Amino acid sequence: MKTPPCRKLLTYWNARRGARRAPERGDIEPGAIRDILGDSFIIGFDVEAGHPFRLAGTRVCTLFGREPVGALVPPVADEAVAVVAGVAARTAKGSRADLELLLPLHHRGRTHGRLLGVLECK
Repeated sequence: MKTPPCRKLLTYWNARRGARRAPERGDIEPGAIRDILGDSFIIGFDVEAGHPFRLAGTRVCTLFGREPVGALVPPVADEAVAVVAGVAARTAKGSRADLELLLPLHHRGRTHGRLLGVLECK
């Protein structure tokens, strides 16, 4: 993993999940990762809706008008494993964001509930 926000998010996610495959969405406390919240997001596992953002930090909202990582969502949810992907995206205005990490979250006991990630905005 290349970026400090990515390493911090993975360390936090691992601590919250313990021996489970993934933590529950309710286990994630935004205050614990406040220094990377602007670059963080949670997306829903909803194929028909195109895996929409459920929560997005300020820098993520500034960059994207739509979901940039939809193709990565099913494998992360299916396997309940972290994915280090290295996806680069550009907005129409030329801003760039690199997605490096997607982490599964259980939501109300469902494995195909939510995914947590972080972008490095440039």
